[in-house]
Amino acid sequence: MARSFAEWVAPMTIGSTDLILFILSILSGRILSCTQRGRPLQTWLAEPASPATMGSAMSRVLIIDDDPGIRTLVELLLQTQGLQTDQASQGEEGLEKARQHPPDLFLCDLDMPVMDGIETLAEIRRDPLLKPIPFVLITGMASVAQERRMMRGGANGILRKPFSFAALLEIVRAHVDVPKGGQAPA
Repeated sequence: MARSFAEWVAPMTIGSTDLILFILSILSGRILSCTQRGRPLQTWLAEPASPATMGSAMSRVLIIDDDPGIRTLVELLLQTQGLQTDQASQGEEGLEKARQHPPDLFLCDLDMPVMDGIETLAEIRRDPLLKPIPFVLITGMASVAQERRMMRGGANGILRKPFSFAALLEIVRAHVDVPKGGQAPA
């Protein structure tokens, strides 16, 4: 029996050096192939949300990360749950996109060139239009003291790398509506 995208991805960690996912093909937004260290892993039929499961207004998440693989994988995971997404490769680009089309949630990597996650968060908290929008930092390097400082600086949450699909979904659900119910398989 073929497994769905969500069932296949749920036990994986994202950002782990043990599991490096590369999206090889996206055909019509539905057929996806991945490899791990050059070996085929799986081809599956992604389950985009249908109009019936989306409701009238979908939540929009802006993913800011300098790693295109992480951005793409997080985007695909969230889209299978019925969320709209947008991507930015660094903080300044994320600010520009957010000012043009404010998201309902920011997911932002901490360690990026040009403008890191802390600087991006500070700029967002200074902007009256963007200030109320939840902001989650993604990091694999922060100490407990640094995490406390990030929360005092206005972060609404921290997602530690490597993270699972279930952990990603849990933190997203804490801040926005997830149309498909947001239940990651066990």
